[in-house]
Amino acid sequence: MPRQTFKQEFLISLGCSLAVVVVLACNSTKATHSAKSLASKLAVGTFSHIIPANNNAPLFASMFQTTQSASDVPESFQYTCWFEVSGGFLPNLQPGQIVPMIGDLTSFPNNDCDAAFTAPQAPEVFWQTHNNSGDAKYNVEPIFHAGTIQSMVVTALTSSSHVARCSDLSDTAPVADGDVVLAYLDPHANTVTLYDNTSKLSLSCQLSGVASGDTYLLLSVRFAKV
Repeated sequence: MPRQTFKQEFLISLGCSLAVVVVLACNSTKATHSAKSLASKLAVGTFSHIIPANNNAPLFASMFQTTQSASDVPESFQYTCWFEVSGGFLPNLQPGQIVPMIGDLTSFPNNDCDAAFTAPQAPEVFWQTHNNSGDAKYNVEPIFHAGTIQSMVVTALTSSSHVARCSDLSDTAPVADGDVVLAYLDPHANTVTLYDNTSKLSLSCQLSGVASGDTYLLLSVRFAKV
């Protein structure tokens, strides 16, 4: 068998290296495309189910490795509340009262949030509450299959046109099938906290830069279950 010259060996080695680079570049392009597709799905509105396609499986597998409990039905949730400034709802609340971020369906499309409690309420309170016509009042949705809640983001607009934001991107919390996860606003502490039914979860954040005497006009809470 004839021996290959140094030039031949060099060309073969160069060809193999180029082949490896092409394969890695293709995989990188696919991963980038999958990540962009996931980001666009996470931005979908209220109660959006995120069902990964087969070509996204490796990306989701890597995400699930960071959680203790992964769901077969990832979901994203968004609760948006409009507060009537003229009625003085938030300014008249006493310290310790918290407001569930649940829009009033009877005031659609404003999604008014006009209930306050001294403690988180059982989901049945919101399931059974309705107006005299028998229409459901609150926009509540239970978890579909167990998973892990993570990545809460809060955005608020105040009556003075100030935009305040906060997030909890590090804490996670397991939830069970059928649980109702709700966000509660403490207007005196400027904090938003997630609750699983009536149990406080680890996800919470504080809105900063809200001046004394200012009040919230619009507030949106987003979080995901993976």
